[in-house]
Amino acid sequence: MDQAIDAVISGAMGYKKASIQFQLPQTTLERRRLGSTSGARAMGFNRVAAQFFTLLNQVITEKKITGERIYNCDETGITVIPKQHSRVIANKGQRQVGVLTSAERGNIVTAEICCSAAGNFMPPMLIFPRKKKQQEFELDGLKNLLNFRMREKEAPVLLLLDGHASHTKNLEVIDLAREKGVILLCFPPHCSHRLQPLDVAFMRPLSLYYEDEVRKWLRSNPGKVVTLFQISTLFVQAFVNAANMKTALKGFEKTGIWPTNEGIFTDDDFLPAETTNIPIENEIQTCPIPSDNPTKNNETQNPQPEPQPQCSWMPDSPNALIRRPSISSFPALSPEIAMPVPKLKTGFKRVQRKRGKTTILTESPYKAELTEAIEKSKEEGRTKRKSKQESVRSETKECDTVGD
Repeated sequence: MDQAIDAVISGAMGYKKASIQFQLPQTTLERRRLGSTSGARAMGFNRVAAQFFTLLNQVITEKKITGERIYNCDETGITVIPKQHSRVIANKGQRQVGVLTSAERGNIVTAEICCSAAGNFMPPMLIFPRKKKQQEFELDGLKNLLNFRMREKEAPVLLLLDGHASHTKNLEVIDLAREKGVILLCFPPHCSHRLQPLDVAFMRPLSLYYEDEVRKWLRSNPGKVVTLFQISTLFVQAFVNAANMKTALKGFEKTGIWPTNEGIFTDDDFLPAETTNIPIENEIQTCPIPSDNPTKNNETQNPQPEPQPQCSWMPDSPNALIRRPSISSFPALSPEIAMPVPKLKTGFKRVQRKRGKTTILTESPYKAELTEAIEKSKEEGRTKRKSKQESVRSETKECDTVGD
């Protein structure tokens, strides 16, 4: 397998020829396009971020929440230009294969999507671009999601959100969620590509179906282009094709949210963050303290096994048949010690900015902390405005004195 992969990467042979040469099924090797991942996401998804599952298990256990009461809400941007285009068959050697688009750059329409771990999708909402009321529309969209699923407090609903400021720093939304019996749980920062079900399983099929609908509309309407007036019709058809129960169930299962699976991510998933990981201070490696009595120290390091019942003709273990003394003076080293992962130098000073965190937004401690932060920000704003007014007054008095 490794030799076949190396041959394809080096360009010595194609994946079909490599599968025949090394006797592998053709479906095993395939040319794939690399998916881009930002540095913030690669460094943000580490084992500390995986503590999100601790809060998730706590909420599910205490409130006895089932899959039909676990929802994920996410936003995506839609334009008159599809994000990606499908593959076509063209003549070999032809350099340029073009496709008609409605514009070079289009306005972004925000689509609010929400689904449950049981496979139920809520009606989506489109937020069209406006200069002054864009933030108000986004908040109204989140309020509509909370009002759509009115539950009693005896049967609360768990809503999973990303760490956008409109979710985590809005007291009005938090108060409404507490009133409706909705528990808001925020994902860790820069981890939605791994932990958010809609990002993992739904957004790509939706984008492909939307591109297909735009292409069919352009072919059916020659001489016309897609504008903001046609986006809602095209998006609804794409959403109907993409929103199926299997996709929603697969998204929650692949992220380990429902059924809850903390071990869904392996060491390979956390490897990109190893270069910037900072060791936790509480994790102190303890070393054995040497003793003054060498005999006692050797007995501690090499304890003698207790005798076990056995037959007279059978040894304790298969390894007991051949006893070879260890003649090697080299210690046993793991690959991590022999070739450690390069670490980021911590000599520079990081920007002092409060990072986001995974937390339950509807709990009283977070609400009190957010209220205190908002009041502090308002007080700082009032202080700055007051100092600015005083400086303007003093400058005005100096100008009047010079004029006299």
